[in-house]
Amino acid sequence: SNGNTAVVMQLPMAGNNLYFKALSNVGYWQQPEKAWQAEILADVLARSTPQGMSAASFKQWQQKQGIQQYRFRLEGDHQTTYAQAAKSALQSVLQLYRQQQIDPDLSDWQQVVKREESRFKVAQYAKSGRQRDALNTLQYGRNMLMPSESHAYAGLNEATFRQQWQTLAAAPTTYYIVSNLPIENVK
Repeated sequence: SNGNTAVVMQLPMAGNNLYFKALSNVGYWQQPEKAWQAEILADVLARSTPQGMSAASFKQWQQKQGIQQYRFRLEGDHQTTYAQAAKSALQSVLQLYRQQQIDPDLSDWQQVVKREESRFKVAQYAKSGRQRDALNTLQYGRNMLMPSESHAYAGLNEATFRQQWQTLAAAPTTYYIVSNLPIENVK
């Protein structure tokens, strides 16, 4: 009823592996005026761990669960979550994905904002930054991937990112699950 689709494939060639992909056709261009904020959000989410876990403990948990890879990418027109794990880790992969969708850890947002603000200041004076700005202005009428002034970064807060994430996470998603598990078990 929410527009989501699941594609489940039992493939003997998968062996003891499980491949999971969640693909949504909504990216940071969904709200063009906030595209630069969504790029910052994408950076925060790509580095985030579940609430209350350090990077080291999250890595240990992944190894213990049999999750070899877990990546999130937010791009202009889509977002993708990809996981490769042992086939016994299906429940852990789905729990991790759900946690990221419902309550991602955005605690590092301030560090990422400071880094992006520094890049913005450098880009204003660097030749390559001016060229990129001119190209984006030609394409979109203004540079949508950077704020118009540096004090725009001061107006950002965690609530802004949470609200933006809720909008992005609510988009219809197609889930692909490929494994050698019986389809009834996956369902």
